[in-house]
Amino acid sequence: FGDLAVLATLGKEMGMVNYKPIYLEYFPPVGFARIGLRNDDPLLLSVINKALGAITDEEKSRINQKWLGVDLPPVNEKMLKKPLVKLTDKEQAWLEKHKTIKVHMKSSYAPVSYIDNSKLIGYSLDYAELIASVLGLTFEYKQNVPWKQAIEDLKTSKIDVIGQMINSEARQEYTLFTEGYHTYYQGIATPWDSDEYKTLNQLYEKTVGVVKGYYTED
Repeated sequence: FGDLAVLATLGKEMGMVNYKPIYLEYFPPVGFARIGLRNDDPLLLSVINKALGAITDEEKSRINQKWLGVDLPPVNEKMLKKPLVKLTDKEQAWLEKHKTIKVHMKSSYAPVSYIDNSKLIGYSLDYAELIASVLGLTFEYKQNVPWKQAIEDLKTSKIDVIGQMINSEARQEYTLFTEGYHTYYQGIATPWDSDEYKTLNQLYEKTVGVVKGYYTED
């Protein structure tokens, strides 16, 4: 039970021919992928939200096509016009003092973020690089860290950002969340001959596998 795109990718990689991914309903704000930030630096939240807002529809379409298989025409990147990011004096001063941001990215969460040929790539990486380019920042990726440890590192400010994080009431106690940048479709991997599960309510009293510490466990 988790991200539908991840389940579908994992099924293909593992050759799970007897299973199929099934879409389940989603509930905003849980229904949107966001960037999670440590909660003691609101200026970091402000500048990243502005950078997200500066990403053009063409760039979003290109990323969707590349990683999620959306059938969209290719984009000539040389023709893209980036909107100017209007920063306040406080935000600009903050950026001058914080040129390197420590970012956690999952290393085995294709197509969102994963390692291929010793290189960290994926959907969230493309967004992160656009944000870094717009703001003139360097993102230092922390990639081989278990999810539970990443949460603790965010709480204690050992990292500044978690690249993709779902908003939940429990997490709001220690996390600032950006605006959503990708619709998060929940799903399950179930045997091909099963067609009974369509909503979360139908999973009541069923045995469901989730990753410890993910919002699905929360």
